Amino acid sequence: MTWTEAALAAFIPNVGGFAGYFATLNAIPQWYNRVIVKPSWKPTNKQFRLVWPILYPSMGISSYIVWKALDKPSLLKWDDLPTPLKLYALQIGLNWAWTPIFFGAKHLTMGLLGIIALDAAVLATTASFWEIDSTAGLLMVPYVAWLSFSTALNVSIWKNNPKWRWGRPSDDKSL
Repeated sequence: MTWTEAALAAFIPNVGGFAGYFATLNAIPQWYNRVIVKPSWKPTNKQFRLVWPILYPSMGISSYIVWKALDKPSLLKWDDLPTPLKLYALQIGLNWAWTPIFFGAKHLTMGLLGIIALDAAVLATTASFWEIDSTAGLLMVPYVAWLSFSTALNVSIWKNNPKWRWGRPSDDKSL
């Protein structure tokens, strides 16, 4: 194991997470906190910010373990990439897309559909990683658990905010 490769794998998932967070930062206090009806069991914004810096490196290290177990295939040619790493790339892309869809576009239905697709991709990734190395699979389990909770939160928000299901309502004057 080279520490540089492992550190890079742990860092990469954070890139899109940070980008999405900073791109939609104003939507959280102005829209999500003030306008959207949320369940009483919703974590605080601070709790959300504490979770992702743990989950992103964990999934990154998991991908590194699999990449190494597969004899470090080239990551530059999609067609040659083994299926578990393609699934990993898919779930990272879906993960990174969710924040701009939900907070940026303020589109609850697309956010809900996006997180359901993300759930499927993460479950497939976790199962495929587990087959290669159980440690890699175990490192994905906290992410699966958090996504299950996040999906339940998305469903609750979608149900409690029918006006926002298809994006910003034309008659909305709140923002």
